[in-house]
Amino acid sequence: MKKINILAVAIIATLINTTSCKQIENIVSNNGLIGTWTSTGESAVVVDAGAYTSVVEAVLSNLFKMPQTLVFNQDKTGTATLLGGDAINFTYTDALGSLVIKFEKYMVSGVDIASVPLVFTYSIVDNKLSLTSNITEQVKLFLSLSGLPQSELYSAVLTKVEIKGNYTK
Repeated sequence: MKKINILAVAIIATLINTTSCKQIENIVSNNGLIGTWTSTGESAVVVDAGAYTSVVEAVLSNLFKMPQTLVFNQDKTGTATLLGGDAINFTYTDALGSLVIKFEKYMVSGVDIASVPLVFTYSIVDNKLSLTSNITEQVKLFLSLSGLPQSELYSAVLTKVEIKGNYTK
């Protein structure tokens, strides 16, 4: 009788473990990210550039904006639509709160910064997607290629540029 009880407990534990793993696999591979997400208008650019923070933040807030819509397809491709209506194709990978987006081309004031993928932390709660990315490397690339006045100085003092955005499905 003891062997039957132990066997029953082992079978139940295996079923629970298999079901839990299956649910975790579904969260990772089909986590609700798939579909069209529209900006709620809640976005921010946070900058740390020492004494130049306010100047750099003002410039970057106008240049670096979260897309109006993001479309994530099942095949790990997608499209971002910017404020002006331009659409940019991308590929992505995601795993438990981390999202890496590689744009085919991403122009900021005539400078293509697509060579550096964007890495986001993200969460989805009640059909609300929250994205945050440290875009310091993308901004430094932009500054080095832009020819903007004082871009070398700004790049040298720039320690953090973070962009945040919220979306609904």
